Amino acid sequence: MSSPDALFAALASPSRRRLLELLLREGDQPAGRLAERFDMSRPSVSEHLKVLRDAGLVAEHRAGRERRYRLEAEPLMRLRDWLSPYERFWRERLAALGTVLDEMPDEDEIPGGDETPGEHETPRGDEMPGGDEMPGGDEMPGGDEMPGGDEMPGGDEMPEMFGEGDGLDD
Repeated sequence: MSSPDALFAALASPSRRRLLELLLREGDQPAGRLAERFDMSRPSVSEHLKVLRDAGLVAEHRAGRERRYRLEAEPLMRLRDWLSPYERFWRERLAALGTVLDEMPDEDEIPGGDETPGEHETPRGDEMPGGDEMPGGDEMPGGDEMPGGDEMPGGDEMPEMFGEGDGLDD
């Protein structure tokens, strides 16, 4: 019996997941036919099959000179059972989100909701949304000076955060 860690490790590889998909869709197959479907050497495909076999995801049996592989569903069912509480958790959260979104007014019901993005400008500097003045007048509470004077700490200029052509003002 494989642990969830061994199953996740085996399923982490896109090549191994593709091998499982081929076996699911087309039934048991010889290693050679599986290897033909990949752009890698046959020994590399055999290594992937060994990892899947060690995790219990595929079974190997001999038919004459061929090694044939088939998908084993039981480890995937155990993994599904292990994931089930997490699936319920996210289903409940998404259902709650859906309820909240359903209760929100549609965009055409919101005043100004017919504006398209980019129709209004983002406030910059000392501009306030909806006008040029601060609510209650143009003075800051407690005066219009910064505590400790009107200089920025470390100098009187803003540090250069972005170079020219950064696309932020475009």
